Amino acid sequence: MAVALDTENSELKQALLAANAVAGQAEVLLAAVGDGISIQDRNFIILYQNRAHINMMGKHAGQQCYRAYENQDAVCPGCPVARSFADGKIHTSEREVPAGDTLRYFEITASPLQDKAGNINAAIEIVREITARKEAEKKLCQQEKRYRELFSHLKSGVIVCRTSNCGDDFVLVDLNEAAARFERINRQEDIGRKLRAVCPTMAATGLFTIMHYVCETGIPQHHPAAFFAADHRTGWKQYYVYKLDTDEIVVIYDDLSKEKEAEEEKKKLARQIQHVQKLESLGVLAGGIAHDFNNLLMAIMGNADLAMLEMPETSPQRANMLAIMKASRRAADLCKQMLVYAGKGPFNPDRIDLNGLIRDMDHLLQISVAKKTRLLYHFAKKAPAVQADENQLRQVLINLVINASESMGDSSGDITITTGAAECDRDFLDRNSLSEDLSPGLYAFFTVTDTGCGMDEATKAKLFDPFFTTKFPGRGLGMSAVMGIVRAHWGFITIKSEPGQGTAIQVYFPAAPTEKKQPREIPQTIAG
Repeated sequence: MAVALDTENSELKQALLAANAVAGQAEVLLAAVGDGISIQDRNFIILYQNRAHINMMGKHAGQQCYRAYENQDAVCPGCPVARSFADGKIHTSEREVPAGDTLRYFEITASPLQDKAGNINAAIEIVREITARKEAEKKLCQQEKRYRELFSHLKSGVIVCRTSNCGDDFVLVDLNEAAARFERINRQEDIGRKLRAVCPTMAATGLFTIMHYVCETGIPQHHPAAFFAADHRTGWKQYYVYKLDTDEIVVIYDDLSKEKEAEEEKKKLARQIQHVQKLESLGVLAGGIAHDFNNLLMAIMGNADLAMLEMPETSPQRANMLAIMKASRRAADLCKQMLVYAGKGPFNPDRIDLNGLIRDMDHLLQISVAKKTRLLYHFAKKAPAVQADENQLRQVLINLVINASESMGDSSGDITITTGAAECDRDFLDRNSLSEDLSPGLYAFFTVTDTGCGMDEATKAKLFDPFFTTKFPGRGLGMSAVMGIVRAHWGFITIKSEPGQGTAIQVYFPAAPTEKKQPREIPQTIAG
């Protein structure tokens, strides 16, 4: 099919006439091209359209393009043909064409045509429909937006990285908001940096070894509950590592620190409840035994006294009766300790100054420790008074000091008694006391610290159990009596000890109120 010659330009007409010689062959070739092809002169008059162009735009040869296509009186803004006429370069633009309720999209590329003298006298315009591509791009953009939002809002941390050219490090490619929050890094600033520099805590978990394994084998890996150190605390994470088709490595992980802490708190609370129940049960048992045994002792001691009155001074049986009386008094003392543990000991509260009490006990404490042991004091300048039974506080202090001295055996060492005061909030009480009945507020305390053998966790757990002792001659009631007295005074005890590192036992009592506080009644029912 010959080219239409609707033009006044004689030179261009001659050129096109010459082209007609091969136009038939060219038309066959152009007709086979799927893109629409047209030629326009400098006046934007359409000189030629191939079949694809006619099918797309309609037959408009001999008309100015802007009138034919857009029904306008001037060249369309951004027209690629006009830009090619202006600078002699190839230009491309996109155009939307309404088609009913939808839009059709076309990509238009214009290239200048020159005569023999090099003057631009026409332009060839190639039109390609890109509606399908635009729709695919739109869907892809929507999918990318959707997945980007999912990626950004995942609670799990997600890190995408690639292998580094040097060493065993990785380069950070992308990360979501959760990962940026977990690692405390800036996404915009740190993408493209080495992963070891951006997330130094990951190297300590062994994660890099897992990542290299996945990179080499392509086998996904799970790296559970890895420990890491950050801000002087220990946390837990679990990592899932897999490889993309792009050879990038994806690390998905969760910070389990809060869950682990909550789990540990739950276990600790369960242990505390169990321990309180055990103390209450043992208290009921000890109180009952001590009460009944004390009644029997009263009968033994009463009859022994009567027998002694009727027995001559020279009687050979008198020594036996004295032995019976001595053993009975020791048994009575044992009953008193069991009653103290059960919270049924005699209680005569008064305002007690801990500094003054300890100073008054200095001589008694000095003779209670081994000769190689040095007793030191550190008194707080302003320690509040406590409402307590003085004799029972003395018993607590002497028992702790004796226990500390015995922990050092024949070795030399120091026992330090420190006083002080502290504001104890609910969180501190929940973590350190056995009961939730204690009220937050100001507490006075004294601490007995030794440089002895220390205790392991098993020993600390049983330290206040009745009849538990690590010393062969001991009865195992001294520390249980301490616990009974402290609980009866609405106080609590903390222990810090490691094998070979000594022990520090800190005893807290609530600061004395304006009114006397009644002694605490230890529950006498066995919890189920």
